[in-house]
Amino acid sequence: MKYISIILYKSTILKSGDHPIVLRITKDRVRKFISLNLSATPDQWNEEFSQFKKDKRVNPDYEKNNAFINSQFLKAKDVVDEFDRNKIDWTLNQFE
Repeated sequence: MKYISIILYKSTILKSGDHPIVLRITKDRVRKFISLNLSATPDQWNEEFSQFKKDKRVNPDYEKNNAFINSQFLKAKDVVDEFDRNKIDWTLNQFE
């Protein structure tokens, strides 16, 4: 099974007090985390939708950041779909 998701990686706290936002890819119960070079506090993050909350007071750049997150998710999904179409048995390092 393959799973792709965007998460707020709460295990790591940056110097600013934020948590990094990462792309998590899971294949055969092995996980790989790829940083998206974005960060947020739990107050700015919507866990249900894996996006920044739609509130300009909390995060003024939420539209731009959410568009970037969506594009990275779709790009990752396209890569996995391309591997599947070509029947390539890929590894997480090849994915990256």
